[in-house]
Amino acid sequence: MSFWSRLTKRDVEDAGEEADAEESLETAGRYCRCDTARYPVGDDSHLVYSFDNRPASIIPSYMVGLLNHCRGFKTLEEHAESWAAAVGVSQSGHGSEQVEAAAEQLAELIEAGLLLSEREVSETCRRAAASSAPPPEIATVGVVTANRVDEQERCLVSFMENRRAHGRANDFVVADDSQSAEVRGATREMLAALRRRFGVDISYAGLEEKERFARLLSEAGDLPPEAVRFALFDERGAGFSGGKNRNALLLHTAGDMFYSTDDDAVCRLAAAPDDARGRDDARAMQWWVFPDRQATLDSVDLVDDDLLGIHELLLGRDLCECVAAFEDVGLLNLAAADGNVFRHLRPGAGSVLVTFTGLFGDSGAPAPLAYRAVGVESRERIIRSFDDYRTASFSREVLRLVPAPRVGRDTQYNTTAIAYDNRELLPPFTPAGRGEDYLFGHTLRLCFDRAFFGDLPWAVLHAPAEPRVFTPEATLDGARHVQLSGILIACVTSKRFWPGMSGGRERLLALGRHLTELGSMPLPEFEEFVRLRLLQMQGGHLASLEQQLKDAGSPPDYWAKDVHDYTSRLRESMLLPGYIVPSDLAPGRDVDDARRLTQDFVRRFGQLLETWPAMVDAARRLRAQGHRLAAPV
Repeated sequence: MSFWSRLTKRDVEDAGEEADAEESLETAGRYCRCDTARYPVGDDSHLVYSFDNRPASIIPSYMVGLLNHCRGFKTLEEHAESWAAAVGVSQSGHGSEQVEAAAEQLAELIEAGLLLSEREVSETCRRAAASSAPPPEIATVGVVTANRVDEQERCLVSFMENRRAHGRANDFVVADDSQSAEVRGATREMLAALRRRFGVDISYAGLEEKERFARLLSEAGDLPPEAVRFALFDERGAGFSGGKNRNALLLHTAGDMFYSTDDDAVCRLAAAPDDARGRDDARAMQWWVFPDRQATLDSVDLVDDDLLGIHELLLGRDLCECVAAFEDVGLLNLAAADGNVFRHLRPGAGSVLVTFTGLFGDSGAPAPLAYRAVGVESRERIIRSFDDYRTASFSREVLRLVPAPRVGRDTQYNTTAIAYDNRELLPPFTPAGRGEDYLFGHTLRLCFDRAFFGDLPWAVLHAPAEPRVFTPEATLDGARHVQLSGILIACVTSKRFWPGMSGGRERLLALGRHLTELGSMPLPEFEEFVRLRLLQMQGGHLASLEQQLKDAGSPPDYWAKDVHDYTSRLRESMLLPGYIVPSDLAPGRDVDDARRLTQDFVRRFGQLLETWPAMVDAARRLRAQGHRLAAPV
């Protein structure tokens, strides 16, 4: 069993209390580059600006490459030797002199304030953590569901058993998008039986409860009813209900920390394998692919841990507190890979608002992993033999997790197993269409520049009842079309904010106005804007895939051919007039109707962002008066 499978919330607190204040000489002499901006200024020099301590220095261009190489805390000698190996310098003879010269140049970068001392950063984090009050415990487990009473019951029983085993006091809420009154009635009966069996508080939000609360919310906040209904209902039939159910959970739990799960997840936990710490970048999610569910279950290391306690290791905590708690196991070094974390390592400058575990079982991915950006070691596992590659081409059965805890501004967003710090304002989800989780992540990162994601090295079982596999056409189909969420992401990320320029509430309002304006343009101009943004985004995706082929050196023919076929199809599709018509809106619709609905959805999502802060405020006031979105069963 790995260290992480044994780690508990109490272990982390004890480690922080007992940490030795003495620093070894090795730690005292370890450095990492700051978060910097670099500009050529002529005379073969660059002006380098540090966001961490804000000095500006002009250094020779050859030293810029050396500075960029210093990701992660190492001694100057280790950085110099690593740089030499990367640029192909022999460390014997004349090469040894170059390594010594590089170490001397690194000392100059320390004097210029462009390298951070691990000791100084650690001490800052310890002092800040010592005065931090711990956040409250997770109050609620929320389940999003639609038309799956049996799977929902299996899910809830597993989480209630975990609650009982670890002495938790959380309640439960179910957000249900079932359209049948009969199914909703059966769900209420099932929930009432679970309440009696486990002695837990359970609330339910079906169609009737959402309709009632939508009216209350509109009246309490003097809000436009169309914006409230857009958040909670799919009245235009755009399809897939995940987003509006997630909005219901956000409104029901406003003011609390809560955990959210899909109804086909099961509270069975797997720890990171002992061999997970390999050659992958510290930030990289690691993947293992299996031929079927049983092979997955046979391969993972199941553990009996407190799921909510795992999330509370990071959720709602100041970044300094996170680093101090995990200092002995290297969270600071992991953070070094995401340079902009450092500018937030001071009290109140940044906190973890969303935490994730990985998953095992169904990946939930839209296409095989060979066409996604994965870490080096994960990719080698996928393509190391034709049989392994063939398995990864049809099987969705995986183990996916990080090898160690990490915090950062980026993550492989997935809402199957996720916890939120909903004590303050979070953005809404798009109420319809798949990919709502990725859009939420982009919106949160854009509008809340002090918000961070936390990834934890455990995985939760994702076990849909029906077998799922990738069809031979799945990959190329993905190259032919874009989804509604992709268009929304293109529009959202076209907006820019300078760090510290405004708070999250103001940014949500500004982003909402931006999308409303885009959605109000003449249709040809709107589509031209979207097309150019999509071309830019897909260009980056193509470049990433080509870089993977180059990094692989001599990739196996079976993988290289498929990647070339995929990139060729994507390039061809990007030139077609219909490429910007979302594939998830097109079925059953006239193409022109789908085009108009796409733009209208952008406009209405903008209106939702403009209304959402007031909507959350009204939900808080209603809660104080005893009115919540979901009703007790």
